[in-house]
Amino acid sequence: CEVGVQQHIDRVRTGQRRDRVAHVLQRVEAVGSAEARGDRRDRLHAVEPVPASFGRPDGFDALQYVRHAISTLPRAHSVNVLLHTDLATAHQRLFTEIGTLEYQASTGREAQPTVLWRSEADDLDWFMRELARLPFHFDVLAPDELRLRLERHARQLLLCVRKRPLPAGERAG
Repeated sequence: CEVGVQQHIDRVRTGQRRDRVAHVLQRVEAVGSAEARGDRRDRLHAVEPVPASFGRPDGFDALQYVRHAISTLPRAHSVNVLLHTDLATAHQRLFTEIGTLEYQASTGREAQPTVLWRSEADDLDWFMRELARLPFHFDVLAPDELRLRLERHARQLLLCVRKRPLPAGERAG
């Protein structure tokens, strides 16, 4: 927090974590407006209760703000995946903090709905497992390392199922 910046706090709860969003009442001479931002607790130097309150800005959703901030935190790997599904299904299958989802208009005769999933990840193996559980097709656009890990994992799974033949009634036909 900058020296002399006055903040009024609006507490929110996301899952098991407790985060907060500060509505910064900072006079910006050029713009003349207040801005919303989240601050890390370890960067706070002093906290004092004040007999003041503020009205939430029109249309501001503190929980949504925190979820978006978490989903877009920079990490070791930027991930872009094209999901071959509609936006509603993508939202049902992926938790909010895993990234941003953006509907992609498709063209052509047999246009299928697609969604661009942008995310950040420190652990590509974890991200690979998240992709593997999805019930629809997808294309990894970036990073190439994630695509390679998926290919390696798929080969490993195929080796596991090829070791024993399936009973006659369970063979794919």
